[in-house]
Amino acid sequence: ALTGLGLIIFLGIRGYDRAIMLVPSWVMVLLWLCGSWMAITGMLDNDIAQPALGGGLILIILLIGFTVMQHAFAGGALHQGLFSDLERQALAVAGSGDIVWDWDVLRDRVVTKPDISLQLGLAPNSLSG
Repeated sequence: ALTGLGLIIFLGIRGYDRAIMLVPSWVMVLLWLCGSWMAITGMLDNDIAQPALGGGLILIILLIGFTVMQHAFAGGALHQGLFSDLERQALAVAGSGDIVWDWDVLRDRVVTKPDISLQLGLAPNSLSG
């Protein structure tokens, strides 16, 4: 567990967001392991130790669940480029019936459907951002 925490801290310092999201879960795992070791060896012997360890385990499960949900919703299909430009334009045109402007910032390109560059006095398909 200490190796995992060390690796997470190393990756977190290097700027990996997903490693940073794991830090609270790993800290809770280490605290829970320490508390359960103390309860098993008899160093921690009172009426509240068993419910506290059970509650700590539930908290660890909740933290891991939140981390998984953050990871699942961190990047959507549009951000990963799973939909092509043609599919996005087809959805936009089908929904509007008017002239649709699509500005692709990453490629510095403007696309209109239907192409209106001739009406603007430009060469066909020559609009750019």
